[in-house]
Amino acid sequence: MTKNGNVWKITVDTHRYVADSTIVENALNSMQKMKIKNIITKNPDKLAKYELENGKSKRVQVFSKSKKLADVMVGKFKFDPQTRMASSYVRLSGKNEVYSTDGFSGINISDNINTYRVKTITDFDPASLRGIKLNKGGVEKEILKQGNDWVFGNTVLDSAKITAYISSLSRIKGSKFLELDEIKNRSNPDQLILQLNDDTIQIEAYPDTISSKGFVIHSSANDEAYFESDSLGIYRNIFGKIGDIIKQMEIK
Repeated sequence: MTKNGNVWKITVDTHRYVADSTIVENALNSMQKMKIKNIITKNPDKLAKYELENGKSKRVQVFSKSKKLADVMVGKFKFDPQTRMASSYVRLSGKNEVYSTDGFSGINISDNINTYRVKTITDFDPASLRGIKLNKGGVEKEILKQGNDWVFGNTVLDSAKITAYISSLSRIKGSKFLELDEIKNRSNPDQLILQLNDDTIQIEAYPDTISSKGFVIHSSANDEAYFESDSLGIYRNIFGKIGDIIKQMEIK
C-alpha cells in the first residue's frame, strides 16, 4: 500500500485499488501503540507456537519514502476471558526474540488485502435523495419526492416504509469482493438509479456469480469494486424492499 496525498492505494499484481484510509490508519496506529510487556522466548524452535515462523506470520513493513521505519512480524493473538486481558505476539524481522504486546494491537493488522479495500456501495444523506428509478426486466418504475411525500404515479407511498427503506439504503457496504475475470454474466442487470441533489448513483445487479447463484452488485459510487450477494443479502436490501413497496401500490 502507498499513500499519495490523503489517498491510500493498494497494488496487487496489475490491479490497483483505493484503500479505506480509516482502516489503514487504524492498523498503523495499532503498530505505533504496541507496548512490549515482556520477552516470551528467544528460542527459534518455538516460533511456530506463537505463529511467528517465516511464511505464516504477518509481516508489516512501514516506509517513509525510501526509509524503512519498521519491519515487524505479527503472530498469534490471545484473549483471556477470565482476566479480560489481550496479548499479541510479535518479533522483529530476522530476529528470534518473541515479544508479548499489551492489548488488541495485533487484531487490527490483517494480511487479507480485501480488509483494507473500500467496501462502499452507497453513502449519501437521505435528505438529499429526490428520486429513485427501478429497472427490472426492462421495465422501469420511478418514485419521486414531492414536498414531504414520496409518490409513485399518482399514489403517495406509506411514509414509514419508504423512510425506513431510504434510511437503510443510504449507507450500504459490500463484504465479499469479486474480480472482473470471475464474473460470468454481465448482461441484463437489474438497475437502481438514485437521483440526489448534486449527484446520481447507479447500482446494478447481475443475475449470476462464479457459483451460478445470487448476484454481482456494482455501484457507480465505488466503480472499481464488485460484490457478491445472495437473494437475501445486499440484493434484498437494495432491490427487493423497494420492489415490494411498489408492488403493494400497484395492487391497490
